[in-house]
Amino acid sequence: KEKKKKYKIVLFTGYTCSNRCVFCVDADKRGLPEKTTGELLSLIYAAKKKGADILEIIGGEATIRPDFTALVRAAKEVGIAEVSCATNGRVFADPGMAKAIVGAGIDSLIFSIHGPTAQIHDALTASPGSFSELMKGLANLRKLGFKRVGGNTTVVRGNMRALPALAKFYVRLGTRNVE
Repeated sequence: KEKKKKYKIVLFTGYTCSNRCVFCVDADKRGLPEKTTGELLSLIYAAKKKGADILEIIGGEATIRPDFTALVRAAKEVGIAEVSCATNGRVFADPGMAKAIVGAGIDSLIFSIHGPTAQIHDALTASPGSFSELMKGLANLRKLGFKRVGGNTTVVRGNMRALPALAKFYVRLGTRNVE
């Protein structure tokens, strides 16, 4: 029996981000207005109407929006089977936020990890402490029993030599897949 292909729609919330990645192609757009909650809810309903099996929420950094859990919950309530989010993972360092987002129904997360060490990752994100926060976030998710975590790495000169160590790091984390 042939597997039915899943239809994925990507929901872009805006450019605001808690990191300042040195390689960010959208750094000059950070001041642009974010989509409103109403606009995003309309796009969620439209995604369901179009038959989306998967809704991937991305930004800048979508998880820092005050309405993030409501957006996840709305997507689940309209019947979208899988809600995913690409994230820098920092918000999950707060155990209450991790619990709220998991409780809202997030199905999978794609953590952007740009180095196997704080030195490399923090230098590339230009955000001291970002590696420590994402590691705390991963630990908080594990404590909640949340296992569907993937990885996303932007390969640049600053992390290229560390890619073998980063691959081992992802394996140790038990990451399902890496882009």
